[in-house]
Formats: sequence, structure tokens, C-alpha cells
Amino acid sequence: MSTSDKSTNLPSLNPASTGWVLAALLLLIVLALGNIRLLSGSAAPQWDAVDFFGPQFALVGDQARSGHLLKWDPWVGAGGPDWTEPELGATSPILLVASFLSINPQQGYVTYWMAVWAFGGLGMLLLTRHLRCPAWGGAIAALGFVASGFYTGHAEHMSSIYSVSFLPWILWRLDAGLQNRDWWCGVQAGALYGLSALGGYPAFTILTPGFLFLWTLGRVLCRDAGSANGNRRSTPVLAALLLTLTVGVGFVIFSPPYVGIVFGTHGYSDHIGPRP
Repeated sequence: MSTSDKSTNLPSLNPASTGWVLAALLLLIVLALGNIRLLSGSAAPQWDAVDFFGPQFALVGDQARSGHLLKWDPWVGAGGPDWTEPELGATSPILLVASFLSINPQQGYVTYWMAVWAFGGLGMLLLTRHLRCPAWGGAIAALGFVASGFYTGHAEHMSSIYSVSFLPWILWRLDAGLQNRDWWCGVQAGALYGLSALGGYPAFTILTPGFLFLWTLGRVLCRDAGSANGNRRSTPVLAALLLTLTVGVGFVIFSPPYVGIVFGTHGYSDHIGPRP
């Protein structure tokens, strides 16, 4: 009568997975140390962060805790339809939850700010892992991404870093769909694209499909010899349909404020109708 070794049923640590976990921890530590004065409260946000995005974050949170969505702001410019301004995030479920939970507006805003910044770096780690980079290479790419001139130069512009932080996540899911011919991955990429527009800067919402198109074109034109799917390329028709699905799902999600710009700002903004 034979006996089995129960130790073989115990989960073992995967060195590759451990490397990626350590890369993620390194990313978070570097971001925290780089912003330690901000996180500790000994320094405060500056410029647009304190004059615009921070107060708007607090206003959205005040309205949410009162059981309302922010639609009209009566305190600025004799009143304005803030819900039609996508970068304010009045219709963003992510910003709504973050602001709702923030009892102290400044601490809550800084926490949200740092979380979005870290989200971009973690997305780059996932994208590089998907592309079969080693963990140390992914760590270098992610650290370079979050310490890039865009992040440091636009740190005051919450909506800009919010949009760009979603980009590696969207590319990750779109590329998985292209490689595996998986429509569900296209839906996931579209959902992320839609969320990136709710609270993101409109210019980047417009530019993101351009990035996705160039990435998709690369997948169509180039073979990936190391892919689990062999040397199989994404067919042009499949790639076009998957890209259309991604952008279409995204548009459905971010349509409320963008449609609101067209129908809700007549008489308020000279961006609607003929220019004087």
C-alpha cells in the first residue's frame, strides 16, 4: 500500500510571480518616497491642483454624501453645468467613490492623486509582463513611466495624469484580444477607455483611439515569434472589428458628459454654436 507525500500538494512560490510582486512594491515605495512630504501633510498641492481640481474634488464629494450628483455649480462664473465638463469627474464612478469616502478634502484628494499615479505604473507592469518582459525590465519601464516628464510636468493637472494612467491598462486588454482573438478582452479595453474619459482630459480621450490604432496596426503587420499563438498575425478584419468594439464600448460609457456638452451648454459656452 503506497502513501502520497502531502507536501507535494502545498502551493509553491513561483519565482517569476515573486519578481513581479517585488517590482510592484518597488514602484509603490519609490512613488511614496518621492512624494513623502505631500503624503505626510508637510507640503500641499500647488497651482491647478489647489485652485481647481482639489476644490472640484471636494465639491463632488460633498454632493455625493448629500445623495446627489454634481450637475450645476452655482459658485463659479455665476453658475456652470459642471456635469458636462468631463475632466471634473462629476460622472466618474471612481472619483465619486474616492471623494465620497474623503472626510478631509485635502488628504482625500492627495490620496486619490497618488492612487491614480500608482495605477498608471501598475498598468505598465501588467503590460510589460503581458509582453513577456522579465520582472526587472518591467520595473524599469514602469518606474520610467511614472517618473517621466509627462507625469512630473502635469502633476498639477489631475485630469491629464488620470487619462494617461489608464493607457497601459487599455493597451494590455486590447493586445490580449488581438493575440487571442478574444472579443471579451475588447469589451474590457472599451470599459477601461470609457472610465478613462470620465474624469480625464478630453484631448487625451480623443488621442487614445489614435494610440490604439497604431498598436493594432503593429499587431496586424508584425509577427510575434514568441507568442503562445505561434507566428499567427491578427487579420485586418478581426483587428478592425476589435478596435471598433473597444472604441464603441468606451463611447457608450463616457457619452453622458460628452453628449451633455452638445445639448447642455447652449448659451453658456461659446464652444457650442458659431463663434462670435
